[in-house]
Amino acid sequence: MKRRNFIKNTLPLVAAPLVSNNLFASVPNPLSLGSQLFSIPSSHQDRILVIINLFGGNDGLSTVYNEQPNTSGNPTTSLLYNGNGERKDLLGINDYQINNSLFFNKMIADLINLNSNNKLKIIHGVGSPGNTGSHFGSDDIFQMGLRGIADLGNREGIIGKYFKKANYPNSIFPPNTLSPPPTSFSTPEGPLAVHVGNRTPRSFFTSSFNQYYTVSAGFSNTQTGFGFRQLQACNYYQDELDFVNSQFNSTKGYNDRILDAYMTGIGSTGSYPSNSVLTALQPTYNTFINSMKLIETLIKGGLGSRIYTVNINGFDTHSNQTVQHNALLKTLNDGINHFVNNFDGSSYAVLGVTFSEFGRRIMQNGTTSSAGSDHGHSSPTFLFGATGTFANSNTNVLGYGGLFNGFDSNSQPTFMTQGDISGGTNTKIEHDYREVYSAIFQKWFGLPTTDLTDIIAVDTSLIQNQTTLFNHDSSLGNNLTNVGKIMQLII
Repeated sequence: MKRRNFIKNTLPLVAAPLVSNNLFASVPNPLSLGSQLFSIPSSHQDRILVIINLFGGNDGLSTVYNEQPNTSGNPTTSLLYNGNGERKDLLGINDYQINNSLFFNKMIADLINLNSNNKLKIIHGVGSPGNTGSHFGSDDIFQMGLRGIADLGNREGIIGKYFKKANYPNSIFPPNTLSPPPTSFSTPEGPLAVHVGNRTPRSFFTSSFNQYYTVSAGFSNTQTGFGFRQLQACNYYQDELDFVNSQFNSTKGYNDRILDAYMTGIGSTGSYPSNSVLTALQPTYNTFINSMKLIETLIKGGLGSRIYTVNINGFDTHSNQTVQHNALLKTLNDGINHFVNNFDGSSYAVLGVTFSEFGRRIMQNGTTSSAGSDHGHSSPTFLFGATGTFANSNTNVLGYGGLFNGFDSNSQPTFMTQGDISGGTNTKIEHDYREVYSAIFQKWFGLPTTDLTDIIAVDTSLIQNQTTLFNHDSSLGNNLTNVGKIMQLII
């Protein structure tokens, strides 16, 4: 490996100790982007995506599903939570509610209200057929748009691959500062993607460029510049040092730009709660609430970034699930609810989506207050946005969740019986996570369908007719695949 390539590939590790522990930016060489293959439609250039990663494996059966009677006439909840149900210790009778056949944990009551008001869509049974049962392996699959663990030799992230293909306005790319290193820096409009947290997600990485920004949830106007200085050396190393100096200058430019956006947007940022009604996981609650508030501030401050990501950790609930999971759902509920309502009436086009690397199994693990659940296949995904984000449609829920067991010969849904759920049976995958990403990239960002397969691994195990999967034509009616159904939810 050439010295120059080594420095470029390891720059995030090299630069981290040189900057604030709370603020880290890495900026690519703009020349490495090469020629752009297509242009994003002008009507989509101002659209923003916020991705929330529920790390650990969210338990969909304790979150939300469609309450349905099974073939024995017993509703799902009675088999799971009532009497001697398979999950009797995971939720108390006062912890859930059933409205219009929709079972939900009361901790997400505000999200259900958003769903009723066409500001949130529920997609049941989202997962990956390549789920390994490993947190990091399964998360890598989601982060990289892969079929399964066998594809992990390709280390490019799904967001990074998208930006490689997209030709956004030149103003959001930094000026070429490669050589010679500049004496001053012209502040760019902002990085393409921002992660709020401490660990930059794999979804941002590509083989040819990384243009991302990682900022702590506690970012404030007290942050100061990094005090970069030019490095000098003999001519033998000058090429490498020119590159490093250019990165330092670009990083300082992003620091200045995000400070400007923060100071501009803070005055128009809406209110958020400061404390949870639940005492469990208060630090996690505060961090996520502050993260959503910061994302709103940077958007309203005109940062110009197109994708924001944030994590909520703690969903790996093998034991003591009830208290922990309820607190996590309350955290998610409060952050999304205030974020969505704070954008109501604004001109910003912001779509949010939640993902979890897998779900939990049907039967509980352990008993009484220590009960938990083991790794499973699927969990619900939420799409959320302010009024006007979604098509005016009566379709607020896709799929069934719960004990859905497939379709009969008449294409009618079937549901598991008591006998079906014994022995560690898993929840069904109703929607491949790639279908959700496909719908977002096509409908929200206007990605040409011919370029989608360069970003998301698609094969015959996902679809039978690839052209149907990528078809925008609503005349297909009931013949639309899952991607088409998801796309119809979004304006």
